Amino acid sequence: MSDPITKLETSSANWVRNHMYELSGIPEPGREWTSSETGIDDRIVTSLLKRGLVERVAGKRDDSDRRYYRTQPKLYDAVQTFRETSTRTDRLLPCDDRECPGSGFRNLGDGRLECSHCGQVHDKGAIDR
Repeated sequence: MSDPITKLETSSANWVRNHMYELSGIPEPGREWTSSETGIDDRIVTSLLKRGLVERVAGKRDDSDRRYYRTQPKLYDAVQTFRETSTRTDRLLPCDDRECPGSGFRNLGDGRLECSHCGQVHDKGAIDR
């Protein structure tokens, strides 16, 4: 399968791939949004800004003084393509949540792994790898 994130520069592609779960609700290009309405953490938005994957809407803030942003088409396309083409076999962990990339985990001991994205706990012996 070809990598759906190839439109992004290598460092941005790796970062986006590792944060796919958090980015699954990124708004479409052209729509103005705030971090509070999307549920995307401000630290994630700041990283997206630094990578040029979202842009700040100049001079516009909501009632809570939060800034508005717009998603760059290349980020939106990469996230949507990944969501449409990824399968459980593309992931390290077989999490039940289809949106979860299952790409990182914390070893809880006793043969249990906790997904660092969705928090689901897996039995190490049950993972087909």
